[in-house]
Amino acid sequence: MISPVPSHPPTAGNRSRITALGQCIRSLGHDFFFAHVQREIGDPGAMADFWGPDRFLALSYGQSRPLILRLRRRFLRLLNREAAFRRGVDDWYDNRLDERIRTIARSLRPDVVIVEYVFFSKALRCFPRHVLRVIDTHDLFSNRHRGFLDHFETYGSYSMTPREERKGLDRADLILAIQDQEGEHFRQMTRRKVVTVGHLIAVEPPAARPPGARLLFMGSVCKSNTDAVAVLRDLVLPRVRAEIPDAELILAGPIGELEDQAAEGVIALGRVESLPSLYATIDIVVNPVRAGTGLKIKNIEALAYGKPVVTTTLGAAGLQAGAGLVVADDATEFAAAVVAILRDPSRHAVLAEGALRFALDWSRNQRAALRSVLDQAPAENGARSDRPLETAFRGRPWMRRRMP
Repeated sequence: MISPVPSHPPTAGNRSRITALGQCIRSLGHDFFFAHVQREIGDPGAMADFWGPDRFLALSYGQSRPLILRLRRRFLRLLNREAAFRRGVDDWYDNRLDERIRTIARSLRPDVVIVEYVFFSKALRCFPRHVLRVIDTHDLFSNRHRGFLDHFETYGSYSMTPREERKGLDRADLILAIQDQEGEHFRQMTRRKVVTVGHLIAVEPPAARPPGARLLFMGSVCKSNTDAVAVLRDLVLPRVRAEIPDAELILAGPIGELEDQAAEGVIALGRVESLPSLYATIDIVVNPVRAGTGLKIKNIEALAYGKPVVTTTLGAAGLQAGAGLVVADDATEFAAAVVAILRDPSRHAVLAEGALRFALDWSRNQRAALRSVLDQAPAENGARSDRPLETAFRGRPWMRRRMP
């Protein structure tokens, strides 16, 4: 697996996705290597400990965009406002990675290579054709900015034209969609095979606890999450507390470390060491997300802990309303849904049971889907190198890893 996003520390949904995918691949009996392209800062020591010092690679990164491309982008912005938000599929790719990745390909001789995100799909060209080349998409990036600009004034993440996304997808033999709706979009864009493999979860039934009124929102710091917290803090929680005065909103993860979260009934917990311990204290998970693509990983993780989830139509995309999920799209309806669950322990119990049942079925289905993908790889692609990585990459300063 080649990823511009680290697996550790696990501070965001995409990192959880990457870690869970790698764990499942290993549990299915495959030899798994994780190569982190250091576009985002991670914890190399933690990754080496988790994946194994001889199974983790850290590749240095330096974005390089020719001046002509930067000038072209500025010119297009003058002609078309949307051009300010669109990028080329390879704009974040560092071409200096090619030599490094080809060295990895020659040394490891993998049967399958998985690249995280379509905007790093250029790395797939470094592998011979007999290798099964896979893109784990995470999100649909065609005109992704439009959904955000419907609610926010700015957009700072990746967005591209359908033509650019198709260019990246066509480099793969197989596309992983994180949810079915996006899978259908990809099938319309490319002739490559598309398989839905949602977020892989471990189901952990919660310990019994007395009914309470503790709501949880957990996430990283991004525009859609800060907006969701503002909706909860300013619009939802006051309505809930008017009916249930002891209701509390717990903010966990990096989003809980922001300084402007103070409000009556809000507890900014920040990062937590143990998710099971946290969820054991929670009654409902709330996620009034209004913008974004992909699968809302915080929602499926909450269901795996047997917690009812109140979310929006967007937040329920790729999941199943009714199986532990309650959908409400405006603040008044959202607060009413939360109050109704908190006031009715029997309904809470039904939703919690439905959450666990859904999560168990989900886990089996996603694991089976991933197995079907890996079964398409060739059983052998030639004599595999048995050299340890320490020998294979000796003398190459761009390859940094922690050796035992």
